[in-house]
Amino acid sequence: MSEQVDENTQVRKICVSRYNLKQLAAIYKVSKYLMRKAMKPFKSQIGEPDGYDYVPKQVRLVFRLIPLPSNVRIVSRF
Repeated sequence: MSEQVDENTQVRKICVSRYNLKQLAAIYKVSKYLMRKAMKPFKSQIGEPDGYDYVPKQVRLVFRLIPLPSNVRIVSRF
């Protein structure tokens, strides 16, 4: 029951919550190395993670600063 972007691409729905670097990389479908590299210019705006996780406020900022893939939609709740 998911929406279709085109014939072969399904929409992935994600919720803004605590994510670590590995989880953020999975959302963007890149390696942790590339995710860290993409976030580096915005490090002062995003701030340091809380332990290993970025808090929802930081995650929302990451999603604004680094455009999400076209098949990813943010939902308020699952």
